[in-house]
Amino acid sequence: MPTPELRETAIRIIRSEAARIRQDFEIEDRLTVVPTMATRVA
Repeated sequence: MPTPELRETAIRIIRSEAARIRQDFEIEDRLTVVPTMATRVA
């Protein structure tokens, strides 16, 4: 993930989708913020 904000958004979406299927789920967070992904080569 390029930013902490995008990481949190992804976790929120995952949590929301999992809750639609079951209420007894556990999310194992293995996402990492990698700032260099946010830079683009022109």
